[in-house]
Amino acid sequence: MLRQRSKYIFYCLVVLVAAGCSRQIEPNFDDFGYNYFPLNVGDFRVYQVEQITFRGIDVGTDSLDFQLREHVVDSFINQAGGVSYKVERSTRLLPTDPWVLDSVWTARRDEVRAVSTENNTPFIKLVFPISEGKTWDGNKLNNAPCTNDLGLSDSLYCDAYEMVSIRENFELDTMVFENTITVIQQDSRDPLFITSDDVRKEVYQLDVGLVYKESFVVNYVQCAVGADNSCCLNGDLNPTCVTTVDRGLVLKQVLIDSGVE
Repeated sequence: MLRQRSKYIFYCLVVLVAAGCSRQIEPNFDDFGYNYFPLNVGDFRVYQVEQITFRGIDVGTDSLDFQLREHVVDSFINQAGGVSYKVERSTRLLPTDPWVLDSVWTARRDEVRAVSTENNTPFIKLVFPISEGKTWDGNKLNNAPCTNDLGLSDSLYCDAYEMVSIRENFELDTMVFENTITVIQQDSRDPLFITSDDVRKEVYQLDVGLVYKESFVVNYVQCAVGADNSCCLNGDLNPTCVTTVDRGLVLKQVLIDSGVE
C-alpha cells in the first residue's frame, strides 16, 4: 500500500513538472521598448516649432515659429511584407489658423527597429530591445555618405545614434515628460567655431512617441570687421576677422498635444 502511494505521488510530480515545462512564457513587450514608437491609425501629435534657416551671409536668415501636426491616417503592406503607416504632416502659424498639408512621411516598426521615412529617406530612429548606451547607424538604410570634407571615408562623419537616459523623466522649462528615452543622433562640435557644428537629438516618451527634437547644424565662416564684411580666406585665424554662421539650420520642436481621432 505504501509503495503504491509513493508511485502515485511520483506520478503526480512528473505530471506537474511536465505541465510547467510546456507552459510558454509570454515576453514582456514593455521591456523591449516598442511602445516608445507607437503606431496606430488615428494617432496624432502637435508640436510647437522654432526654426532658423541660415542661407548665407550674403543672403540672410529666415526665422519661423509655427505648429506642426503629425497624423497617422492609414496603413499598408510594404515591399518587405510588413506594415507601414502613412503620416500626414500639416503646419499652421497660429492656433486659430487651419492646418495646411506640408508633406507625407511613412513609418514602420518591427522586432528590431523603428524606421521613419522622411522625404523618401529612411532613418532608423530606435532599435530594440532598448538599453542604455546602445549605438547603431541611423543612416544604414539610406545613401547618406560617411565621408569627410576631402571625400575620404571617415566613421566620425557617420550618424552613430546612441540611446541614453533610459526610462528617465525629461524636463524642459516647466514641462516634464515622464518615462522617456533620449537618442543622441550626432554631437560634433567645433570648439573654435571655425568649421561647423552638428548637434542633434530626439526624445521619445512611452506610449506617446516623439516629444522633443532639437537640431543645431551650421557651417561657420570668418569675416573681416568692416563695412565690406569681406570674408577671410581658408578660415585662417585672422585677428581682424570674426566668426559668423554662414549656412545651416537651428530647430527646436516640442510636443504640446497628442491623442487619437
